[in-house]
Amino acid sequence: MLNIPQKATKKIKIYYLCKVAIKRLLIFTLLLVCPGVLQAQKQGRLKIDSLLKELVKSDGDSSKVVLLIEVSKEYHNINPDTGIIYGSSALKLSDALQWKFASGRANSALGQNYAARTDNPTALSYYIKALTLFEDVKDSTKIAILNGLIGNVYLSLDKYNDALAYAMKALNYNKAHKDTVRLAENMGNLGVIYEQMNDYASALAYYNDAVKIDMELGDNAAIAKNQGNMAGLYCKQKNFSSALELANKALKIYEEIGDINSAAGNYCNIGSIYVAMVKNDAAAGKMALADKQSKVNSAITYLNKGILISKEIGYLEGLKDGYDGLKDAYTLKGDYKTALDYFLKYSAIKDSINSTENKIKVANVETARQLDLQKLNLEKLELQAENSKKTRIIYIAGIVLLLIAISVVIKYFITEIKSNRQLAKERKKHIERIRAQKTVLKDIAYIQSHEVRGPVSTILGLTQLFNYDDPADPTNAELMEGITTVANRLDKIVTEVVNKENKLNSAADIESDKEDNI
Repeated sequence: MLNIPQKATKKIKIYYLCKVAIKRLLIFTLLLVCPGVLQAQKQGRLKIDSLLKELVKSDGDSSKVVLLIEVSKEYHNINPDTGIIYGSSALKLSDALQWKFASGRANSALGQNYAARTDNPTALSYYIKALTLFEDVKDSTKIAILNGLIGNVYLSLDKYNDALAYAMKALNYNKAHKDTVRLAENMGNLGVIYEQMNDYASALAYYNDAVKIDMELGDNAAIAKNQGNMAGLYCKQKNFSSALELANKALKIYEEIGDINSAAGNYCNIGSIYVAMVKNDAAAGKMALADKQSKVNSAITYLNKGILISKEIGYLEGLKDGYDGLKDAYTLKGDYKTALDYFLKYSAIKDSINSTENKIKVANVETARQLDLQKLNLEKLELQAENSKKTRIIYIAGIVLLLIAISVVIKYFITEIKSNRQLAKERKKHIERIRAQKTVLKDIAYIQSHEVRGPVSTILGLTQLFNYDDPADPTNAELMEGITTVANRLDKIVTEVVNKENKLNSAADIESDKEDNI
């Protein structure tokens, strides 16, 4: 128990009763108003404005989905309600396109926005949907990220076993795919989980592993973050020398990289370690008065440095931690009046934060109006996209039908041309055949009228001279010889006529066979 004057007891007790209840709310609200976050918001809005301009100009559904997802992600740190509107539009369009990868990203963006609203159950449902989709498309990088995000949500819900299971899955994916950067990040997350589970040995092991990888990567900010976590862990274990050593290492890194906010916070953390050290030794009754005063003075020195920097940069989180620590330090020193002054300063910051919250609420009225306008614009964009899609479908269908009609017409004309060419060829052949037949018939007629008729007349004349009364008449032998000679001549003429006819028929058969083969 602290030795507190009677007149200050009530206020100090009120402070302790409020401390735990408002701690998380203060952290969340201070993050909203601290300068570093405001600067990040300003940069985020500039990026959002650029993305929205691209979104208006976009005429393709796939590119529109990508832009909607990016806008939703950017809004999660600025205005999650707006981010949810854009994320919902992205999810609706990606589902319509049956694009699983984009649907996974849209679900993930919605999860981020709901997590920013501290609606952890809804965030968890969207993250799980995203994880399922990324598992379907076998995207190992996204699978690892989603497992890590799900683990963080379970950690926020104080479901440490579930948080541990998903963080381990993420870690295994990081190891399998040699994603060193995320491997170190997940090791740090596992350290936090094990610390919350009071498994300090496992937590310390993961913090150390994370620091080793961060050193290999040269990621000084991550090194300082994990060393700061380790310092807090050592402080819980009452290993104050190790806690101070690591906290000072983290402080040195923050000062070297110019992270003023973290440096201010670390000054306050070192001061708080000194306060915890004095409380522990005082409770054990083993601290000399001089040693006690020395450590309390060290605590006050570090806390004042943290407060000084926090004032210069307007870092309310640092001021809150600093005033909190100084209240305890001056109480240990026995200067209760000063302790009370710092408690009142802390209360003033709290009132200031509440006032800022009210301003934010007022500003949100205007934001709500802007949200309605943005929602209308999004609906208009979706309607335009739908109409554009229908128009393109009709246009493409018309082109397809026109191409089919053109192809049918072209095929018809090609068939007609081939048919006409074939008919022309057949007509030409037929005419040539008729001409050949005419020539042959003329030749046959000529032969019959000139060459056949002569031998036939000769044979008829010779038969009239034949002596039928006296067959042994020597003249008959001469006549028979003459008839034989003329008959042979006639036979040659007949053979010539037959050959001409056969030649004509043979040519006709060849042409017919060629046509059949064609």
